Amino acid sequence: MQIDYVKPSTASADVGEKFFSISDEAFIFEILRNKMYSNPILAVVREYSCNALDSMTECGRGDIPVEITLPTYSDLYFKVKDSGVGISPDRIENIYIKYAESTKRNDNSQIGGFGLGSKAGFAYSDSFTIITNFEGVKYNYACFIDETKLGKMALLSKEDTSEPNGTTIIVPVKSYVDISYFVGAVEHVCRHWKVKPIVHNGAVNYKTYNFKAEGSTWALAEDRNSYYDKECKVILGNIEYSLRRSDLVNIPNITSILSKYKSTLVLKMNVGDLTLAANRESIQLDDKSKLALEKAVQAAEQEIDQFFQNKIDNIDNFYDAIVLFK
Repeated sequence: MQIDYVKPSTASADVGEKFFSISDEAFIFEILRNKMYSNPILAVVREYSCNALDSMTECGRGDIPVEITLPTYSDLYFKVKDSGVGISPDRIENIYIKYAESTKRNDNSQIGGFGLGSKAGFAYSDSFTIITNFEGVKYNYACFIDETKLGKMALLSKEDTSEPNGTTIIVPVKSYVDISYFVGAVEHVCRHWKVKPIVHNGAVNYKTYNFKAEGSTWALAEDRNSYYDKECKVILGNIEYSLRRSDLVNIPNITSILSKYKSTLVLKMNVGDLTLAANRESIQLDDKSKLALEKAVQAAEQEIDQFFQNKIDNIDNFYDAIVLFK
């Protein structure tokens, strides 16, 4: 995901100027690891599933499904496997284990970009495993938190392999109680994926839309028998986000559409169109996001009005017209 950010130079400063710095890395890393996410399980599923999807996209295999293994009572592990590019030792050392480093910051074909998601396992657990095949070699890494609280990665094994490139992330699940939460998180994260993941050790029942009208960049969802209730949903990078009701007043025309058509407005937008919060749990309504949403809503309203006008033009009695807008 392209991020509007230019890395500043700290090579020199005027006399009397001081740069802010970090005095306690362990404390900051602790915040980044497990104080940043309101829902650690959802963060683990979202970050590693989306990273797998990005890896598939990077090597041109976006039409091949990611594999997800759900935890069970006899196997308390959550696993995500892709057959993407794999992770080279250089990428592990210079990108993966460094906070705020990312290969995706200038690429809107991929979802990530903050350089935080690969460490999301620490939001839920003190350890997780990375098994990656890269150019004929299989690497097995253990990621763990020790007494330093900085987080470490250790290469457990390295061996030749005939397996194709790809990566598997394994996160231990703490409790039987969490099994259902992992299933729910997979449903939420992968609900709008064009190529649904292959799910092992269980099944995921994805929620479906009940649309009364739909265009290429928008849709109106029925109120009845739907989990939507006169809201605005945004599908961004195949992930669904909700705009808070307090935010809707900042976007002209949204409330007009919701009240006029008595439906939830669903906007389909591309990665990079909007700014996400660093934890990727919500849309950040900065100037860029507001402008993009305003344009998307204005375009959607014109198309929606025309859609229903065409419907009305083809209705020959008043009753059917009432049913159309009921």
